[in-house]
Amino acid sequence: MGDEAILDITHSFRYVPFFSFLSIVYSNIITGTRIISVTYGAFEAYPNEETDSPRPVFNLIDFVKLVDWIVAVEELVRFGSFKKMSELVSEIDRKMVDDIKNNQSGSEIRMLRRLVGKLSGTLEKFSNSYLLAKVDELLERFRRKNKGNFSNCE
Repeated sequence: MGDEAILDITHSFRYVPFFSFLSIVYSNIITGTRIISVTYGAFEAYPNEETDSPRPVFNLIDFVKLVDWIVAVEELVRFGSFKKMSELVSEIDRKMVDDIKNNQSGSEIRMLRRLVGKLSGTLEKFSNSYLLAKVDELLERFRRKNKGNFSNCE
C-alpha cells in the first residue's frame, strides 16, 4: 500500500502500452499503487533527424485520472454514492491550493476554489441524503411486498 509507479511508454511496441496501463490501473485497485506519471518521449516530433534539439516528453497522466472519474460515475450509477466523485473534487481543490501558493496573483483560482469546495460539500451531502432516501424506498417496497404484515418495521 502507498506505492507509486511511473509508466514510460516511449519504446513500447504496439499493444504493450495499453496492456501496461491496464495492469497498473488494476494494481492501483488491488494494492493501492498510485500512478504518478505516464510519459511518452515523442522522438518523431521533429522529422528532421539532423536537428540536435531535445524531443518533447509528454505526461499522459490525465488518461489515468479519466479512469478514476469513470469509476466515480459507475459508483454513482450503481450505488447512488457520490463518495468517490467528492474525493476527486477534493483532490482538485487541494491542487488549486498548491496553485494559489505558487501564484500570488491567483484571484481567479481562489474564486474557482470556493466553487469547487462548495461542489465537493454539496456532492457529499446529496450522496448521504440520497442513500438515506433509498432506505425509505426499500422499506416501502418491503411493506408492499409483504402486504403490511410487518407494519412496525421502522
